[in-house]
Amino acid sequence: MTGDDYLAVIWTATGEFPGYIAAVLLIDRIGRKKSMAVLALISVISTFSLAKCGAMSTSLIAVLLFCSRGSIAGWYQVLFVYTPEVYTTTLRAVALGEITYYIEA
Repeated sequence: MTGDDYLAVIWTATGEFPGYIAAVLLIDRIGRKKSMAVLALISVISTFSLAKCGAMSTSLIAVLLFCSRGSIAGWYQVLFVYTPEVYTTTLRAVALGEITYYIEA
């Protein structure tokens, strides 16, 4: 790998920050379900576009990875906000208890 490849990896890693900002803005404007749908669609399109990465330049791959990582990070943040609103408190407590049990065991 060259120095440019490492620089491209750093740029793609910074894609998560705009994803977080996009998630916050989308949640307030269009709601949780639509935000998840939009961010999932962006991540699917950008990730599946990488299937042809052999014929792409390094900069195009970096842009696609930037979009993919950002939209996936944003999607997860919307999911993190949306999940407690959907499930009841007792169900969330049971799920958290089971996860904690397996981690400690």
